Amino acid sequence: MQFRKPKLLITTHDPGPSALPFVYSAKNLKIPTVVLLHGFHDPNFGAKHVSDYIIVWGRLIKERFRKALKIPPARIFNLGYPFLDSFFNNKKAFWQQPAKKLVFHIPFRLGLLVTIYPPDTFALSQFIQEIFAEISSQKSDIEIWLRTHPGQSIDKIEPLSRYFNVKILYNQPISIEKFVDSCDAVMSWDTTAILWPLLCGKPLFYTTPWWGPGHMHIEEFGAAWSPSSAHDLIKKITLALSRGEFTRTQRQNQQRFLAGALGVIDGTSSEKHLALFKKLI
Repeated sequence: MQFRKPKLLITTHDPGPSALPFVYSAKNLKIPTVVLLHGFHDPNFGAKHVSDYIIVWGRLIKERFRKALKIPPARIFNLGYPFLDSFFNNKKAFWQQPAKKLVFHIPFRLGLLVTIYPPDTFALSQFIQEIFAEISSQKSDIEIWLRTHPGQSIDKIEPLSRYFNVKILYNQPISIEKFVDSCDAVMSWDTTAILWPLLCGKPLFYTTPWWGPGHMHIEEFGAAWSPSSAHDLIKKITLALSRGEFTRTQRQNQQRFLAGALGVIDGTSSEKHLALFKKLI
């Protein structure tokens, strides 16, 4: 650090141990430091950032960080998620496209986006077992598309699938965008991947391995349903299918939630980040 002497240090994992040595070194050399939000994160779990400035996505996240971590307003900025600029510039968000009628596959494809909750010894297999058992007992025509977090163990899933005679496809070599597009509805745990079903206007269920509310509070906006059990989940899907459609109101609420959570949804987040970096140098 003292030889290169950058004008600004940018990290994504402060206060993680891989970032802190660089942050402390920069601060000792009077080099301004910035940490970027690299995914959905619950600040109530603790995140005492050492960097001078914090850049988060939208207003909702900024307020949560400020309240939980007691961050002065001058230290935190909400500038959107640059990774999604190309998504918006290519007009892939559902509100940027002509409205399409939902047409469901037979069997119905339920996508699961899961992540690691420590300790991750049984949470996923127990959760999947409950869904399999419910699909089997109700004889529901549903197949599961599973996408796990890198490094997450799935060795117990296939035997469960065979036992309950429920078809499952997992970790197919396709993009998250293609995965979401291929599913009829998505259920997600607390993972940044939940942004994609929201952006695509997919019927969305949001829960945790223990069928409780997640930390993002998406259901409070009406942007997702929060099933209380595997039985409740399959019941909601069956009811929606019998009516021939999922609620249109959820799509409107998904856009409203994203406007608050992402903040910048017009493809200009990268420009806003660069403008701030230049200002801080």
